[in-house]
Amino acid sequence: MFSLLLLLLAVSSATAYKLGVVTSDTFNTSDILCLESNNVSAHLYWRGYLSTGVVDKVGIANLIKAIDLDMKDTTVYMNPNPSGDPIKQAEELCSYIGTQTDKYRFRILVRLMRGDRWASDAGKNRAFVLNLTKTIISQQEGCFAVGFYTSKADFNAIFGDDFTALSGRYLSIYAEHDRNPELRNFKSFGGWERPRNKEFLVDSTKYCGKRVNVIASVPSSSSTEEDSVLMMSVKKH
Repeated sequence: MFSLLLLLLAVSSATAYKLGVVTSDTFNTSDILCLESNNVSAHLYWRGYLSTGVVDKVGIANLIKAIDLDMKDTTVYMNPNPSGDPIKQAEELCSYIGTQTDKYRFRILVRLMRGDRWASDAGKNRAFVLNLTKTIISQQEGCFAVGFYTSKADFNAIFGDDFTALSGRYLSIYAEHDRNPELRNFKSFGGWERPRNKEFLVDSTKYCGKRVNVIASVPSSSSTEEDSVLMMSVKKH
C-alpha cells in the first residue's frame, strides 16, 4: 500500500499527467471532494448501467453530486447487456439521467470487455454496438455523445481485428493494467491511433477510502483539439 501511494503521488505531481478514476463504489460529497484534494483532477467516471440490463442508480447519484460540485469532466460508463435490446438500454440510461438533471447532457462511455455476455458471432456484436451508439447520440435528454472503454485484446476478441466503424468516436479509456501511466505499448486497433486516458491500476486500489480504478490522461499530441468535443458534459440550451 505504501509503494502504491508513492506511485500515485509521483504520477499526480508530474505535469504531463492528470489522474482520474473509474468506479462503481458509492460516494458522498465529502468523498468526491477528497478525490479533488488528492490531485484527481481529470475525468471522473461512474458506473451508470449494469450488464444485467438495469440502470445503476447509485452511479447516477454520484454523477449528480459531482456536477453539483461544479465538476464538469465527469460522466458515466455503461456495461451493456449484449443479449438484450441495445435501443432499449440506451433509451433507459439517457432517459433516467434526464430525470435527474435538467441542466446537462453527457458523453456516455460504452465499456467493451469480454466478460459481459458478448456473442461468439462478431457480426452480431458489431450490429449491437452500432445500434447502441446510434441510439445514444440521438437522444435529446441525458446524453449527447459516445466514447469507448476497452483494451485491444477485448475489442478484437469481441468484434474482430478488422472492425473500424467506431473510430469516429473517442477511445476514452484504454485499459492496460501495468501500473504505469505512460502510454508505452499502445498499438493501433479499431481504427484508433491514440486514447484519451489510460487505465493503469485496477480494483484493489484504495483511494480516499474507496474502491477505484485509476486512469491517467494521455498528453495531447495536438494543441488544436477542440475542447467542445472532448467534454464529458454539456449544458442544455
